[in-house]
Amino acid sequence: MPQTTIALHFEGSQVIALPRGTFANQVLWSSPARAVGDGVYTVENVGPALDDLDDLARRSGVSLLRSDRPFIGSTAQQLADALQGGWLHEAHNLQRSDEPHWALETVWDCGPLNAALTDSPITSVAVIHHPASEMEFMVAEHPTTHDLLVGPKTPTIEFPSVRFLASHVPTPRGIRASSVADAVKRLVPVIPAFDRALCEGRMKLISADLAKTTTAATAADEALSSFYLEQGPRLARRVLSAGTLLTSPEENDLLHRIGRGSWPIDRDVTAAWRVDAHRLIGLARATGLGLPQSPAPAPPARPLPPTLPNAPGRSTGGLR
Repeated sequence: MPQTTIALHFEGSQVIALPRGTFANQVLWSSPARAVGDGVYTVENVGPALDDLDDLARRSGVSLLRSDRPFIGSTAQQLADALQGGWLHEAHNLQRSDEPHWALETVWDCGPLNAALTDSPITSVAVIHHPASEMEFMVAEHPTTHDLLVGPKTPTIEFPSVRFLASHVPTPRGIRASSVADAVKRLVPVIPAFDRALCEGRMKLISADLAKTTTAATAADEALSSFYLEQGPRLARRVLSAGTLLTSPEENDLLHRIGRGSWPIDRDVTAAWRVDAHRLIGLARATGLGLPQSPAPAPPARPLPPTLPNAPGRSTGGLR
């Protein structure tokens, strides 16, 4: 059975406390510490607060372990602040419960972060996310080399099935960096590629829903809800935020209506939805969103007409 501990990261006037196990979590709940995240607490590094926590932990048989490493949430905040576009961050303690596999199950990465989560005892991760494009990256520190590992996070709300992503969109590859500055430099080309992968996934899901509507009424109902409440609004807002496409007033109205999750006012809603879906995908492609599409195969060359034989007694020479 793993030892019940609380890891402490000292950062100026406050201490970040990460409990390992349910009992350690209860100790922090009963202490002067304040919950600030998913299994993450802070306690003042001045006055009696830290002494009170130390006394409570000792009486409860919980060990306090001082870490000499920066808290991953603070590192992620530096990364989010350094990226352009208003990135936000949040921290997660992977030892908050008996289910430490959350990060591995939700990371969408074929690079170093996935490998480290599989092979190494990473105890805490952070997530940086971009509200406008809805991109999310998981951030962790390699426990041996202390390199910074950053990889895309699977958008589970939009894509309930990871298999769908695996079969329709190539898995993105994250980065390994020596510092926050190095991570920012390496993420600059990765972010737009991840953005395109997200948009491609949305368009593929909409196309899959379009295909379902020809077979069953229930599939049409599910596709309508998915399009107008989930996939459509996200893709429409992304097309609008791209700012590179000059649309007609009608197309602009379409994007804003879908972006608000508004259904069409039409007797045949299914038919109207199919029109909306095809137009939205076309606008997204015209804006340059999604992955590069393979060119359509060239039509087969038409065979040359057979050479006609010369007529009997007819010369092929020039006229005299």
